[in-house]
Amino acid sequence: MYRKLILGVMIIFALSGCGQDGVKREAEFKGKIYFESNRFPGKSYLENTGTSYYTGKKIIDFKKDWWDPQINKRGDKLAYKPFVRGSNDIGEVNIFDVSSERLEQYDVPYIVLRVKWVPNSDKLSFIGGEMTKGGEKTWNIYVYDTSNKTFMKITDNKTPKIFIGGFSFSPDGKKMIYGIPKTNAPGRLVKIIDIDTGATKVLPFNSGNMDWSPDGKTIIFAGTYYEDDGKMNLGNRFMFYDVESGDYRIMEKPGGKDAFQYIEEPCYSPDGLKIAFIRVENSGAKSLWMMDADGSNWKMLLSGIGHIDSISWCE
Repeated sequence: MYRKLILGVMIIFALSGCGQDGVKREAEFKGKIYFESNRFPGKSYLENTGTSYYTGKKIIDFKKDWWDPQINKRGDKLAYKPFVRGSNDIGEVNIFDVSSERLEQYDVPYIVLRVKWVPNSDKLSFIGGEMTKGGEKTWNIYVYDTSNKTFMKITDNKTPKIFIGGFSFSPDGKKMIYGIPKTNAPGRLVKIIDIDTGATKVLPFNSGNMDWSPDGKTIIFAGTYYEDDGKMNLGNRFMFYDVESGDYRIMEKPGGKDAFQYIEEPCYSPDGLKIAFIRVENSGAKSLWMMDADGSNWKMLLSGIGHIDSISWCE
């Protein structure tokens, strides 16, 4: 009898797309999606957070205390920020070689947040905090060349407490887009900066979540505002920006304005045909979704997973 009961429960889970961990799995995809999760042993967020990844069929809870994971598009190197109990002000970035399982540790003279790979290179970028004489932090984006252990400061923010949001590099690594808070007004300025010359272009958007397509033609923003003649309209949706023409398209919110709270962290697949993203439901729960590169064909990948952040997609 008990065998039949257990078998029946397993069949219900299988038919509903739920695993025995209570996570609902839907659509499949190519490659792996890495993310920060709280699926590890521990009673609090600080104790149970680490790096997991999803293959489209199963979730692998990879390493505890590996925060803000970012896999490169090839899938052979994973960068992350180690968590040290008692302090989150860590000036360290680690790189894990997936094939050889070799771990390299890099000490940096900044408080490290938001690690990202510079495309098609072994260079890492991150938001770094530097202490001022007054004991406050100024935040900027840096690029660290792991081959010669040199730093390049990309932005030049000198104002304390101005926290830079999301950022993304063009596929050739020559340009970067980022969001930075306005000093005397709500919202963020979105800027594209030329890495070599420092020339900056300000876009008429407001966003802290963005990703640059692998072909270099499109930048996607999530949860944006649109600014027109001094008026600001909440745009809790995706916006697609054409890099060459400067044209943009605001995507209507599927299901209507009250279908969910907001969307964040868009991430292109390695081939540029799909985009993964996090959707925050009206309940506050986070779920992992996927859509086609033009914004159509939304499909849920994972729900009921708890905390999910810092997604990256590899082959």
